[in-house]
Amino acid sequence: NLLAVELLHVQDRLSRFSDGLPDGGDAISEPVLIDVAGQQREVLLAPADAECAVVRSRAGERHSHRCLEPLTRYAIAYDDPDGDEVHVDLEFSAICAPNYLGDSHLDQPGRYRGTIVLHGDEISVDAFGFRDRSWGPRSQFGATLHSSGAVCGGYSYATASDRDAFYTITMDFGAGCVSIHGSLLRDGTWSKLVQGTRVVTERDAEKGFPRRVVVDGTDEQGRELHAEGECLNRLALHLNPNLFTVNCLTRWSFDAITAYGEDHDNWSAAGIRRFARHHLGYDSA
Repeated sequence: NLLAVELLHVQDRLSRFSDGLPDGGDAISEPVLIDVAGQQREVLLAPADAECAVVRSRAGERHSHRCLEPLTRYAIAYDDPDGDEVHVDLEFSAICAPNYLGDSHLDQPGRYRGTIVLHGDEISVDAFGFRDRSWGPRSQFGATLHSSGAVCGGYSYATASDRDAFYTITMDFGAGCVSIHGSLLRDGTWSKLVQGTRVVTERDAEKGFPRRVVVDGTDEQGRELHAEGECLNRLALHLNPNLFTVNCLTRWSFDAITAYGEDHDNWSAAGIRRFARHHLGYDSA
């Protein structure tokens, strides 16, 4: 998505983009003009108590992300510019504090409420989900994911309620996907994961995309997590030139609970090429 890429580049160039983060952020009230595929877009960066990012085209396209309460409540809206087929008006409410990975990424489970209009049919939304955010530069080149040394990895989560959820970010450094970040919310008690694994136990025969995934882990309180996921669909795309991902809506079973979330099968550009060639029988590497 060229617009998403350009917006990220603008955010990276303007320091301390406000999300209610610990480093704060000064207001940038004047719109920044960027050019995407020959169309001018406006990007407005503002403090946490106003619209964090509003993107508009000259033709009236609009996507907005407003911070209603820093790190707690956000309003998300989208109006389709191409045929008036999709409208989104949602509010995210966090169910716990964000979990930081270093100083450039956060993850947070929450609840989404509002409406989605699809082809004129209004759909009421009241569902638990997740959000994450990254900022700062990422390597666009190299054999591994963001120069981490890992060729592939995963991003797996499910949020069942305001009392039960899990997620983990995993990386494969050569001995399988191990957790580098994550948390477990069980019976209302939240704790960080201290170790974990992600294993794709079944892949699609034609493309090699995940069909079934298993996540195991242990949190700081010694509680064990075992989650089994069934991938219900697959969306494959490059999030940036060196991050290819297969995003799957996933039905997870954990702690005798069934909940919906996602599993992301992440690869570097070189990694997915090698995997695909091997899976399709083009080479034996």
